[in-house]
Amino acid sequence: MAKDKDTFKHLMKLAIEERTNELRTEGIAAVQAIQREIMELQRQSTVITYLLNKYTGMTEPIITTFPMPAGKPVGAAPDTQRSRQDRTALVKQTALELAKAGNLEISTNDVLDALHRKGITLDVKRPTSMIGTVLKAMPEFKRLEMNRFQYVGEKETKGPF
Repeated sequence: MAKDKDTFKHLMKLAIEERTNELRTEGIAAVQAIQREIMELQRQSTVITYLLNKYTGMTEPIITTFPMPAGKPVGAAPDTQRSRQDRTALVKQTALELAKAGNLEISTNDVLDALHRKGITLDVKRPTSMIGTVLKAMPEFKRLEMNRFQYVGEKETKGPF
């Protein structure tokens, strides 16, 4: 906790002194570290809730969850250099990687999280909607419900003959 206060004070000092380059670099790193901690705590909470349900029969929620926003991570640099075709190709590639890794059912948030882990952000207003549109157009995936898709395997393409 003391380190967090020290980091905050340091960033405030950089802001006051108008050292914008250092503030940007160190601020982004601090926010990304916080986001990683939040994701890990959410994973732990899920496991603990599962254990409580399985071993004690407790089914009522302990506390409401506060999901991370679906957009790009805070502090991420805008992804204005990628064309629509490039973004589509990245989504397709990432979705197929997830499916081939054994995730036969994936959500648009799964793909978005995988892109974030690769350091890729989608500079669109609704990234999960964009991902859903791409997955719907892919013959390798079948839409199960909103934002959920099932991998049905590679489709053979017909040759010219």
